Amino acid sequence: MTSRRSRMPAPSLVSRRRFLESAAALVGLGLVGGCSQPAPPETRRSSEPVKVTFMSWGIPTAVEIRQGFARTFTERNPGVIAEFVHVPTNYWDKLQTMLAGGVPPDVFFMNSYFFTSYAAKGVLLALTPLVKRDNFDLSDFHPLALRNYTYRDVLYALPRDLDSRHIIYNVELFARSGLEPPSSDIKGPYWPFDRFLQTAQNLTLTDNQKRIVQYGVDIQTDFPYWISFVYTNGGDLFDESLTRVRLTEEPAVAALQYLQDLRFKHRVAPTPEALQEQSGLQMFYSGKVAMTMGGAWQVGDFRKFCKFEWDVALLPVGATGRPITGSGGVAWAVAAQSKHQEIAWRLCQFLTSKEAQETESRLGNTTPTRRSVARSPAFLDTQGKPPKHMATFIDAQDILRVPPQLVNWPEINQALVRELDYLWTGRRPAREVAQAIKQAIEPLLATGR
Repeated sequence: MTSRRSRMPAPSLVSRRRFLESAAALVGLGLVGGCSQPAPPETRRSSEPVKVTFMSWGIPTAVEIRQGFARTFTERNPGVIAEFVHVPTNYWDKLQTMLAGGVPPDVFFMNSYFFTSYAAKGVLLALTPLVKRDNFDLSDFHPLALRNYTYRDVLYALPRDLDSRHIIYNVELFARSGLEPPSSDIKGPYWPFDRFLQTAQNLTLTDNQKRIVQYGVDIQTDFPYWISFVYTNGGDLFDESLTRVRLTEEPAVAALQYLQDLRFKHRVAPTPEALQEQSGLQMFYSGKVAMTMGGAWQVGDFRKFCKFEWDVALLPVGATGRPITGSGGVAWAVAAQSKHQEIAWRLCQFLTSKEAQETESRLGNTTPTRRSVARSPAFLDTQGKPPKHMATFIDAQDILRVPPQLVNWPEINQALVRELDYLWTGRRPAREVAQAIKQAIEPLLATGR
């Protein structure tokens, strides 16, 4: 359910429904599949500057950063003009339209979950031949990040970030309630599900008319969040062969029911109705929610909008006793249809360079994929600003589970979102939802590998 915006600014996030519908529409583009190859060097008259475009969504801070990147790349490359295109909403619709019309941006954001469907259709330029030709060093990139954008042993995008999912909590509300904050150390001790619930209950406050004025936690319902609870409870979405749905097994059902119960049974998380006036993030910014869920890409916004001390911690752990987090992130890809592939390749390298990742890290806009940046002061030195445990974002890269590589993941995810809506709105219990997911998705797995 979509909440109306309040006057408090919020991140310009991509609409989940539009994201899924647009990505699924890729199937209908009819673009040629296979491994795309670099085009011959482009020719031009020396007096004509070449314009290359790069496109992404992003919050205002990110837009400013990328506009700066465009200026820097232009200054360093005579005869070239780099232009940043910001698409604040309906990004995937815009990208599909441009691809179908044969006029895509030269370089653009690619999401790790939907990457395989794009690579399989041949709309992304194969980068492995260019990497080998130019001896481009990939060793600084986190191996999982490179894996996210490799299809059939070919690299198709350079990773910008490698995100983990976390609890973000209001330090002042914990102190006011006399509660111990959650753990930020991946070595433990960890918060089990029952303790997390108890803490959320203690942080949920009502007025004299029994109306909730402060919630303990706001749950996020995007895939990387809920699957993290399933993983840590010993469950999974698919079996290893990617032929069978496992959400109907008890560990997965219990994890999904736990999340629904936070909203409707225990009433420690705002319901969709409660989120009509303010989003969960806006409620956190205003102190009406003590804990939310998020990642390092939001640090800049948390610093901007939170007028209190806040910090980052691990998600609670289930029956396995181990923290596990779903992975996300984006990369910069080059369009196979680009008329300026060589320049676009240079731009792609620049956007994922150590210099660029350091710039984004200082402003709290990414979890860097370059390990030299991840452990550097550019990311870890907060200069006295929250969060205190910034290193937790990087430490959590050791407990990531990367997404499955399925060509028809957009269609599969559409089915997930459709059926899980019954869970998040309290209309059906987890077991019934899981069974519906199994029935909807298992036929798709036969064609997804």
